[in-house]
Amino acid sequence: MLQTLTKEQLLNWDIRAIDRPEIFEQWLNTIAEEKTVSTELIYTKMNGQYDLMLNVYYANTQEELEEITPDFFFSHSWLEEKFWGFVSAAAKSKATFDAEFFFDQLAGYC
Repeated sequence: MLQTLTKEQLLNWDIRAIDRPEIFEQWLNTIAEEKTVSTELIYTKMNGQYDLMLNVYYANTQEELEEITPDFFFSHSWLEEKFWGFVSAAAKSKATFDAEFFFDQLAGYC
């Protein structure tokens, strides 16, 4: 069953507490009404381990967005099978979804 939260609840929701892709998509769509929001899928090495990351950025303007580091990220190693649900939610949301860097990285391995 999909839980629907109010706009006020979503605007005040701490992204670190989001544990389900459907809530993440609602959150992204609500934040995107108020701010410029972007998500980015990347492949990275962190603490000596390779991982897939879904970075989340948001700012008041596109210019600010281009100058900041991610506000939050989801990692495949932490979420395991749930990770792809979060990627799907990001891709379906009103936020910009960028996977170009990820596919450029994959092309480098082929």
